[in-house]
Amino acid sequence: MIKEPPISFSPWTPWAERNDVANAHLPGVYLLAHWEARASAQIDPLAQAIVYIGEATDQSLMGRWQQFHRAAFAGKPGHSGGIAYHEQYGDEKAEELFVAAFVPEGLSREMRTLYIRYITQRLIWDWAKRWAGPPPCNTK
Repeated sequence: MIKEPPISFSPWTPWAERNDVANAHLPGVYLLAHWEARASAQIDPLAQAIVYIGEATDQSLMGRWQQFHRAAFAGKPGHSGGIAYHEQYGDEKAEELFVAAFVPEGLSREMRTLYIRYITQRLIWDWAKRWAGPPPCNTK
């Protein structure tokens, strides 16, 4: 029997400092949110401030975040959530964008991929139940 890793997100980190997030070189689940002044100290994966819930399964979080960045701020293809972000916010909220990440540990590569996908979809579903629809940039 496989034990599920506990879900624990990193602290909110400004988007410009995203590569400083612990274990960003690994696959995982990530949250993007807008915080006007200062990010909440508590990580609530269902907070209304969340604009996107994403995942990286076959690449690092850093790599996926780079794809989001190109799509969100340059309008280049490669990340559907980034394109949705670009269309809705453009550059006007860039300073308010924060990221938090969860990297599951103790699973085989195959099981880690399945778990990441499961957690991502569960969080999107739970967020949608609370706010009557998916996060604004989860359009796919």
